[in-house]
Amino acid sequence: MKTVETAIVAALEKILTPLVRILIRFNVSHSEFSEVVRRVYVKVSTVDLAVDGEPPTLSRIAVVTGLSRKEVVRLTGEDQAQEKRPSNKPNRALRVITAWLTSPEFLDKKGNPKELPMRGERASFLSLVRQYSGDIKGRAVLEELLRLNAVEETPDKTLRLIRQAFVPLNNEADKIDVMGTCVKDMLSTVGHNIARRANEAFLQQQVVYHNISEDIVEQFRALSREKCERVIAELSQWLSARKKETANSPGRKVERLGLGLYYIQSPA
Repeated sequence: MKTVETAIVAALEKILTPLVRILIRFNVSHSEFSEVVRRVYVKVSTVDLAVDGEPPTLSRIAVVTGLSRKEVVRLTGEDQAQEKRPSNKPNRALRVITAWLTSPEFLDKKGNPKELPMRGERASFLSLVRQYSGDIKGRAVLEELLRLNAVEETPDKTLRLIRQAFVPLNNEADKIDVMGTCVKDMLSTVGHNIARRANEAFLQQQVVYHNISEDIVEQFRALSREKCERVIAELSQWLSARKKETANSPGRKVERLGLGLYYIQSPA
C-alpha cells in the first residue's frame, strides 16, 4: 500500500515530466529551475506559516523549507523587490473578446455575439474597442484579432466573432503565460480537494477512455471543443450579468471565480 510520501513523489514525477520537457525546449537549466523552486518555497511559507497576520521568522522558514537562513534572507529580499514591479494588465485582445461575449450591448436576443459594423456610436467594433481596450486604435486591435483567427469579415462588411476564447497562436511568451495560469488554477483546485472533505470539494472531473480508434479522435476533438466553448460562453455571460447586478453589494469579494476545461490525448 502506498504511503502519502511515496504517492507525493510519484505524483510529483508525473507533474514535472511535461513541465521539464517544456523547460528543456526553451533551454531552462536545472539550476534556473531550482532557483525558482527555492523562491516559491520561501514565498509560500511566508504566507502559509503566518499566525494572526504575523509572518513567520526567517529561522522558521529555513527549518520548514530546508533552506539555509542565508538563502531565506536573500530570497525574501528578491521577493520584496519583485512585488514592487508593476503587474501586467490583461491582454487587450482577451478583454475585447470577453466583452463581445458578455456585454448585453454586443449580444443578440439569444445571447450570442452580434455581427458588428466597423463604425457606429453603439454596438460597433470601434465602440467595443473604445470601451474595453483603452487607448489602442480599433484597426490595431482588429488586426490582432484577425491574426489570431478570432474574427472574420463577412461579405456584408461586418465583423463576426468566430473564436469564443483567447488562444495565442504564434506568440510563445503568451502561450507560456497562459500555461502558468491554467496549471496554477488546476493544481490549486486539486490542492483544495485534497485538504477538504468530499462535500466541500470543487469540481474536478475528467472523461477518459483507453485504446480508442484513431477514426474517432478528430470527431471527439471537434465535439469536445464545440460543447466546451458553448458551456464557457454560457457561464461567462451568467457571471458577467451577476457581477453587474451585485457590483455595489456589501460583503466580502472573491478575487477570481471561473471554470477551466481541457482536452486530453496521449499516444498509444
